[in-house]
Amino acid sequence: MSLGGDAIRDIDLTSLRVIVSTGEPWTPEAWHWTFEQVGRRRVPLLNYSGGTAIGGILTGTVIHPLKPCAFAGPVPGTGADVVDAEGNSVGPNGMGELVMRSPSIGLTRGLWHDRERYLQSYWPRLPNL
Repeated sequence: MSLGGDAIRDIDLTSLRVIVSTGEPWTPEAWHWTFEQVGRRRVPLLNYSGGTAIGGILTGTVIHPLKPCAFAGPVPGTGADVVDAEGNSVGPNGMGELVMRSPSIGLTRGLWHDRERYLQSYWPRLPNL
């Protein structure tokens, strides 16, 4: 993006079928630039979020409408949910804390030599979970 559209204009991207991004949050400007300049407005640009200790949590999909900087929903099987301060689901378009209602296959079991600190740091924070 810092080099401008000319830097990629002559690159053959016709075989590109999907763009998946993970690791850093998007800005609307960067998302639109990538969708328009790299994907040339024809390639889905999906946001994927997870963590080193857990794997995927949230993702975009090719079957849901694209929304810049957003996710379509949880990765199947993760038990991901968004909850309010009491631990109740907030539903679509709600704001709250991202939680795991059930352990996923990639979830860590503890911190190095301190499993109790891991349990106390992450698990008892919200009721009803």
